[in-house]
Amino acid sequence: MNICYGIITHKNSNILRNTINLLYRDNDIILHVDKKVDKAIFGEYKSVADIMDNNVNVQWGTYSQIESTLNIIKNAMKYNFDYLCIISGDDMPLKSSTMIKEFFERNKGKEFIGIDTGINYNSIKNRVKYEHKGYHYKKNKNILEKVVAKVQKELSLQKKNNKFELLPKLYKGPNWFCVSHEFCIYLLDYIENNKWYEDAFKKSLCGDEVFFQTIIMNSKFKNRIYRLNEVDDNHMALRYIDWKTGPEYPRLLDENDFEKIYNDYFKLVYKYLLFLTNNADISEDLAQETFYKAITKIHTFKNKSKISTWLCQIAKNLLLNEVRHNKKINIIPLSDNENLKNYYIVEDYIILNDEKRKLVRVEDTIRFLKLPNLDEEFVVDVKKIETFDNWFDCYSKYYDEDFKDRYESVEAVVQDTYEGGYYTKEESEENGCVIFSIKKHRVAHLNSTACY
Repeated sequence: MNICYGIITHKNSNILRNTINLLYRDNDIILHVDKKVDKAIFGEYKSVADIMDNNVNVQWGTYSQIESTLNIIKNAMKYNFDYLCIISGDDMPLKSSTMIKEFFERNKGKEFIGIDTGINYNSIKNRVKYEHKGYHYKKNKNILEKVVAKVQKELSLQKKNNKFELLPKLYKGPNWFCVSHEFCIYLLDYIENNKWYEDAFKKSLCGDEVFFQTIIMNSKFKNRIYRLNEVDDNHMALRYIDWKTGPEYPRLLDENDFEKIYNDYFKLVYKYLLFLTNNADISEDLAQETFYKAITKIHTFKNKSKISTWLCQIAKNLLLNEVRHNKKINIIPLSDNENLKNYYIVEDYIILNDEKRKLVRVEDTIRFLKLPNLDEEFVVDVKKIETFDNWFDCYSKYYDEDFKDRYESVEAVVQDTYEGGYYTKEESEENGCVIFSIKKHRVAHLNSTACY
C-alpha cells in the first residue's frame, strides 16, 4: 500500500516536524508552503519531502485554497500512490504509519472524503451562486462590512455567478481528505474537460469545502465513499476534530489533553496488550489506538466500571479486530493442560475472545489471572453454557433477575453494552452471545453468572 501525503502549511512548527518524522520513512510527502512565507525555513525537509515550486498565496475562504489542493494533486501524479491524503501543517497522525497502511489495505476501493448531508442546501448554494467581494473573506469584519454583507445576502443584491447554472447539485464537507489514485485521475480529467467548473469557483466563498465534494458526489465514485450517512463528515475523512469544547474553534489539542489519561493508564493498557500478543510494536500501536478511541468515546463512559477496565475492554476489542484481519497476530495460546484453560481478567471483567470461548465446555476448569501484575488468580468450574443470537435475547432472559433495578428496559441494557465500548453491534451480529454459569473455587470476584 503506497500512500502520498500532501501537506499544506504556512509555518514550520514542531507539529509539522513530528508529523513528517512519523511518516516520511515509508510514504511520499509533498509539501505546499504558503507563497507569502520564505521556503528557506523549510530546508530541513528537502531530503524527505517534495517541496512544491507551484505554490500559491493562500487566503482564507478564497479560490487559493482550492488551487493549492489542486496543485498538490497534480504534483502527486508523478508518484505511484494508492491513496493521496491532503492534510494541514497543524495535523498529526493518531496512529502509526503501519496501522494507517493496514487500514487502507483493508478498505481498498473506498474514498475517504467527508460529506455533510445534514446542512441546509441554500447555505451551500450561496457560496457559489454569487461573486464575493474582498471583504467577504475577512474573518474579522468591521460593523459596516457585516451590515453590508448581511443586507446583500438577505436581499440577493450580490452579482450572480454566470457559471452557477451549469453546476450539478452541490455538496459540502471538510477540505481535508484521503482519496484513491483512480479518483485523482478522474478529478483532473473532469476539470480538464470542463473548464467552466473551475471558473465557477474563482469568486466563491469557502468553495474549498464544496469543490471536491460536488465532483465526487456527482460521479460513480459516490458509491465508494467511506461510511456515507453513517458517521459525521470528519470521521468519513478519517479526522478527529473538536468543534464543540473550545475555547478556540476548532479546539487546538495539546499535550495536557493526553497526559491526564496517559500518565495514569497507558502502561497498564500497554502491559495488558503485551501479555496477550508478546509483540511490543503491535502492543504500542494498539495502545495508542485505544487512547484515541477512548478520547473520542469518553462521553459513553458512565462510571459503571473502573476507567482502567473500560480502557482494557476497548484494547481487547481492537486486538480481536486486528487478529481477524492480520493472521500474523496470535493471542496467548491455551494451556497445554487439557483440563485447565487459561483466560485473563482485568479487575472485574473477564477477557475471553471469540475463538477461545468456543472451546469452553461444561465441567471445564478455567483459571483467571488478574492483570497487569498477574499476582492474583481464581479458579472456576463451568456449570452451564447458554448461547443467544443477540444481546436483546440474552438480556431479556435475565432482565428481571439481574438488570431491572439498574435499567428501565432491555433496550437500555443493550444500548449501554454498545456505548460502553465493550462490544460493537457488528461483533454481536457476527458472533452472538454466550453466558457461562460458574462455580467459584476461590477469590470471589464475579457473580455466579457472567456474560460475554
